[in-house]
Amino acid sequence: TLTNKVGVPAGRHWPRGARGAERESRHVLLRLQHMYAKDEHPTLSAPATVDVASLLANVKVVKLTERSLSDNQDVGAVKRLKWRVEGDEAAAASTAATAPRDDTKVTLAPMQIRTFVAEIVDA
Repeated sequence: TLTNKVGVPAGRHWPRGARGAERESRHVLLRLQHMYAKDEHPTLSAPATVDVASLLANVKVVKLTERSLSDNQDVGAVKRLKWRVEGDEAAAASTAATAPRDDTKVTLAPMQIRTFVAEIVDA
């Protein structure tokens, strides 16, 4: 279920997948957005955890893969630029997550938007 601090600005369903299996798999593109900025509200600005499986009624999530915001590649394949900041000796660290995920729980930091493809089958 969604909390009052997380929105779903985009969702799309399309059949593309394993045919010939007992159950045909389908995919759902799901974009999740934390609605509050850091320090905007004492409780609603805290990180929010959403279980994607609970958002999709009557289906089972087989695999959850995080994608880039534009959905053109897996997050694990994204090569982020490392910026040098004046006065900061450490290079900026990459924040790329690994994909695919075994569990369906996703945590969003304040103002964060994350995109996922859920492979689903009928429950």
